[in-house]
Amino acid sequence: MLMLTKINGRYHEQRLAAQGVDLSSMQFGMLRVLSLGEHTLSDLSRHMMLDPSTLVPAVAKLKRQGLIQRRRDRHDRRRVPLSLTDKGRALIEEVPVFDEDNPFLAAVAALGPEKAEQLVMLLRELMKNTPEGTALMEEMHQRVEAQGACLPPDVRRMLNAHEVTEPQSS
Repeated sequence: MLMLTKINGRYHEQRLAAQGVDLSSMQFGMLRVLSLGEHTLSDLSRHMMLDPSTLVPAVAKLKRQGLIQRRRDRHDRRRVPLSLTDKGRALIEEVPVFDEDNPFLAAVAALGPEKAEQLVMLLRELMKNTPEGTALMEEMHQRVEAQGACLPPDVRRMLNAHEVTEPQSS
């Protein structure tokens, strides 16, 4: 799994660089999350499953580039939500989440529809059996709903299947 994540991250960084965007895939992912609404650093770290200390330098860079802003919460002065600036929102709209050259999507498509659906089913089952699996699955569903228009229709259909069915024994 880690190797697939690295391959996909490397591809996204190459794609961003080709478009003249000086961001890592993690930083761009942070912008994607913030495009769904404001989050504190703690919220963002939970959402991305990363330690907050990992995100601090990335937040600083995104802020320096004018892509995000910090503000004080009116109701709780200790809370400092992060949100996109107009420049950050424009960048998110400019760079699509997926494109037709995505090697990860091509690899899944090469499996064929039956194996691709089986892979998604097994990954769902694996996630469901992890300590925070149900919450993560719900979060993923919300992200698919929010970003669904950016996903290819067949991917959207597979990811939106809510129920994890038990594998059939042979």
